Amino acid sequence: MGIALRALFLLPFAVAGRQEVAQALRDDWRPILVVAALSPLAYMLALYAMKLAPVSLVAPAREISMLIAAFIGVRLLGEGELIRRLIGATLIACGVGALALAR
Repeated sequence: MGIALRALFLLPFAVAGRQEVAQALRDDWRPILVVAALSPLAYMLALYAMKLAPVSLVAPAREISMLIAAFIGVRLLGEGELIRRLIGATLIACGVGALALAR
């Protein structure tokens, strides 16, 4: 339902920029397919994990994705500020660890 609503809300923008959308699909169809498949899968896995473990552990652990995004931003996209990102990633990891230990 969420994906359908997002598609509905974004449709006017896609129609208005249909040449750009078509170009992006031609140029980047592989990453688009990967994200289209893995994004809902990640959500379903998080929901399944919440069936197996307390939400208080699963929800913060999902934030580990921010660590991956920070790494990709620095290494693949050249976004810079490595030290600041490493400090933030370390704080996130420490917070998730602290929550796990508090259980």
